[in-house]
Amino acid sequence: MRNATEINIETLVNSIKETNQYFLNKVQKQVNTALTLRNWIIGFYIVEYEQQGNDRAVYGQRLYKEIAANLKNRGITSLRERHLYICKDFYKAYADILRTPSAK
Repeated sequence: MRNATEINIETLVNSIKETNQYFLNKVQKQVNTALTLRNWIIGFYIVEYEQQGNDRAVYGQRLYKEIAANLKNRGITSLRERHLYICKDFYKAYADILRTPSAK
């Protein structure tokens, strides 16, 4: 049979474990939300840049290669060329996302 100190420590440890897990799950959801918004905004920037007629001659792959190279030179290695295409496609698929009632 356990004494009161063992039960209290076990209860304390379980409470800490459950609290930690709860907030880790919240953090993961917040990170996912933040990354989703980041990707949408990056896609928005790219589409707006392309549609303004700027550098139409380098519209395709060269534009994305140039953006990725510039980002890499600035220490941002998580946004490679392929990811920029995905951001653009994501924005185009959900261009009205900020016009929904829940976004307001």
